[in-house]
Amino acid sequence: MNYERIYNEFILDRREKQDELCLSGEYMERHHIIPRAKNGTDNFENLILLTAEDHIRAHLLLAKIHGGTMWGPIFYILGNRKKRRIPTKTEVKIAALAKREASKAYMGTNNPTADNKIYTFENINGEVVIATKWHMIKQYGINHQNLNCMLHGASLSTEGWFLPDRNTAEEVGVRDGRKNGMFNEEVYHWINYDTKKEEYSTIFDMYKKYGGSRASWTSVVTNSKEKPTMKGWHIYGREIKTRSGKGKVFEFVNSDGREFKGTQKEFLKVAGVSCSAGTRVTKYKSITKNGWRLKGVENRNFNQSKDGTARRKPKVFRFKKDGKIVYGDRNELSRFFNSTPASISAVIYSIKNGKSKSYKGWILINE
Repeated sequence: MNYERIYNEFILDRREKQDELCLSGEYMERHHIIPRAKNGTDNFENLILLTAEDHIRAHLLLAKIHGGTMWGPIFYILGNRKKRRIPTKTEVKIAALAKREASKAYMGTNNPTADNKIYTFENINGEVVIATKWHMIKQYGINHQNLNCMLHGASLSTEGWFLPDRNTAEEVGVRDGRKNGMFNEEVYHWINYDTKKEEYSTIFDMYKKYGGSRASWTSVVTNSKEKPTMKGWHIYGREIKTRSGKGKVFEFVNSDGREFKGTQKEFLKVAGVSCSAGTRVTKYKSITKNGWRLKGVENRNFNQSKDGTARRKPKVFRFKKDGKIVYGDRNELSRFFNSTPASISAVIYSIKNGKSKSYKGWILINE
């Protein structure tokens, strides 16, 4: 029996049902698809949530596939250390029930290692809360690790909270960012490039509301060329340059009479061309192979110069090997070398710049 195939199909099936089971509130356990004993990682792709029964079944299949130490989890779950055998359905149900009840008994504050001590917390805004660590995490969303660091003395405060029985706000250096002498209180007129939504806010308010970094929002205000927008927002009235036609609506026509009006992204689907080809049409007024162009651009043959005087001829390159010579443009050479035009372009560039001497033994002699 092919246990590996059965295991893979089992994981695929449970992966599809995972979201539904999680929403149902069913007791779930984390399972490593590739066991850590077999160099499995803790990455998201290698983890899946399974019910107690399915978790046992998964380890049974892994034991049948790999043998050896992979039987260890089964011995531990079922308490059977004498021989390697497949447990009965009743044993699986009993073991799953035991795991569920044990998880309830040790959940949250019932865990013997849980910190149920009552602390007094104070915030920079003057709010005082007397509660456990878990209450602060759930009620105020404080980071678990940061709160532990403060409680164990590794840090003096976290997210504006400190312990008043140990230190005062002045001693720990907790302060409101708005009281900083360099705080910019000016209210700016913002507009979103994509949604056209307008807003009047300070730099700090935009940072708190939309995220990102404060330095990036400041760069937008100072009109930095490196960061003209942030999350689509820029200062109202300033002209910004984009490297593409994002958000803009264009009118396209085809040599066969068809017309289309829409964004560059929509045009790519209608015309069936690549993103780079679409950019050449919208930005450089070029013509696609299948005859699409911007409305108002004079019709001409593909690859013809913009003034329409002559059709541009592709460059011809020559390669030599063992007295034999082959020549042609990038498309012809790609067929000869069983490669792609892009690869041929990269090879020619590499040889011209001295980064390589030949390609598959062929030497570039001239153009």
